Amino acid sequence: MKKCRVFFAFIPCVFLLVIDISGYAFNPVVSKNGIIIADTEGNWAYAWPVNCGLWSWGSEAIVHFGRRQWLGEECGGICHERVKMAEGGGDMIRARTTDNGETWSIEGIVDGPSADASYPLDFYHSSFALMSGGTEWGPTYDWFVVSYDRGRTWQGPYDNFPAGENRPDKVFAKNSTTAITNVTMYEGEESPRTLKTTDGGRNWEPRGSWPEYSGDDRSSGGYAIQTNTVRLGENELLAVGRSGGFGALYRSEDFGDSWNFERHVHPEAFTNQWVPCNLVVLGGEYPENTNTDHIVACWVARGDWEKPNGDEIGSGLRVRYSNDKGHSWSDSVVNLRDDIQENPEAWWDIGYPLSFLRTDGKVCVVYYWQSNEYTQPHIAYTIFDPNIDGVSVKPGLSAIKAGGHNLSARFAAGTIVLDLPDNSGYSVIITDLSGQKITSVQTHKSIRAVIPVGMLAQGMYFIEAQRGEKTIRQSFAVVDR
Repeated sequence: MKKCRVFFAFIPCVFLLVIDISGYAFNPVVSKNGIIIADTEGNWAYAWPVNCGLWSWGSEAIVHFGRRQWLGEECGGICHERVKMAEGGGDMIRARTTDNGETWSIEGIVDGPSADASYPLDFYHSSFALMSGGTEWGPTYDWFVVSYDRGRTWQGPYDNFPAGENRPDKVFAKNSTTAITNVTMYEGEESPRTLKTTDGGRNWEPRGSWPEYSGDDRSSGGYAIQTNTVRLGENELLAVGRSGGFGALYRSEDFGDSWNFERHVHPEAFTNQWVPCNLVVLGGEYPENTNTDHIVACWVARGDWEKPNGDEIGSGLRVRYSNDKGHSWSDSVVNLRDDIQENPEAWWDIGYPLSFLRTDGKVCVVYYWQSNEYTQPHIAYTIFDPNIDGVSVKPGLSAIKAGGHNLSARFAAGTIVLDLPDNSGYSVIITDLSGQKITSVQTHKSIRAVIPVGMLAQGMYFIEAQRGEKTIRQSFAVVDR
């Protein structure tokens, strides 16, 4: 297999995606455990990132989480009982990183919308985020807000979700106005299902629901909530939910019109813990990455407080690996962290993780935690290298400044993915230094061009985006690994 690196001359830092498969030994290595926020004075508890959301854009990410008044150890029980459940929810706090999760800054309480709802939504906007009800903002669920500046301000609320829908996970777009998201029915804790819009968010049509399966106990009062979905192909989606035990995997081959239960992501010993899980596609999701075989699942196990810490269930931050798009999983379940407070209640009062893929191929996981040093619930994070023998997966994602426009280019699985200034139609051409055309694509009502470059030999090239008399031209290099 040909190995190459692609360098854009105008980018100060360029990242590489090379997948060289010769084996699949999964040996994740933790490079950092850190704290985003912790209160050492006994006033506040911070928890539940899954309920509030995480969004990432290359090396920048934001995470929202809840803040509640801490009532102290004398209350016993888990966090829900040891914090003051404020009327209408608690405060929602935002933290931001601009360096791949190495450091975080607290931006304070997330303010309500500062602009009214407007249509159509632009799902292809480079700084888009969507956040729904079911967060610490309050008990109502059939609304959402959107941001076009990476969560600094929000507009809305949009109140046209079907009644009872809450906690949508990521949004997957077919174009700037057509998208889907998985949501959970709140009333009665019914099945997760897909909502689809084709008109920029004005209307959302219910699509496929998650079917029950043998061993599922939703029909007897159990629930299926807190979905996390990744896109593996043009129409292929893989989702994991806190459903029928823990870690139920569902797959769709038709962009959410229907779903089939596949398996649990965990061994049987881990299927009874009722905690959220999330998935990370190493190298990035489709369409930025077309090789989506390699997936890591992250969750925080909650051990039985009547058993000693470190028993066969135990508590801790766990990861597992798949090399075939989630159809099968590694024999090993790796424990990345188990330094939990020596307090039985704390063994269950942790978790709700969300993760993002860093631009160097490592994974950053954010969750709430309790340790001997910080005994109240606080927001922590772990950065780890998947370290899969024979597989190096590093997504490229950097900003290009050209012709007064901010473009975005990524090298992914033998292609260059180029985000254009608008969707008015561009010819995108790659030439050598003499001006000889190597390959080209034509965009139609799309702000993204995907150009195959796997055939390029070592050397310097130009990439041009042309529309009428307007041409944006930049150089890049392909070098042997």
